[in-house]
Amino acid sequence: MSARDVAKKYEMIFRNYLEKLRIPLFDVMPRATEHIPEQIALVKILEEKEYTYVVPGDGIYMDTSKVADYGKLLGPNYKKHLEGLQAGERVEMGGKKHPTDFALWKFAAPSEQRQMEWESPRGM
Repeated sequence: MSARDVAKKYEMIFRNYLEKLRIPLFDVMPRATEHIPEQIALVKILEEKEYTYVVPGDGIYMDTSKVADYGKLLGPNYKKHLEGLQAGERVEMGGKKHPTDFALWKFAAPSEQRQMEWESPRGM
C-alpha cells in the first residue's frame, strides 16, 4: 500500500467509528499533508523559543522538559504517570533526550526517496 492509501484507510476507519458512536462528522477534517507550510512555520517558532533540539540524521524533536505542565491532559496525577514511564519501553529512544519527547519534523536519509516528503528550511 502507498502512504496515501494507508492514510485513506485509517481515515475511513476513524469515520466509521464516529458513525458507530453517533458522533456527527466535523465541519472541517484537515489532513496534515494539506498544511505543510503551517507545520514548517510552527517548528520554526518552537525552534526560536528553544523548545526543540536536532537529532542529527533523524529529525527535529520537541523537548517536553521545557514545558512545565507537559502531560496535564492525562489528568490530576499526570506527574506521577510521567515519572513511571520507562525510556525505550515502547519505542527506541534513538537520540531523544526524554521518553516524552517527540519528532516535529523527520529528515529523509540522503539515499532514501520516501513516498511523501517536502522541502523545508532544513532540507527534506
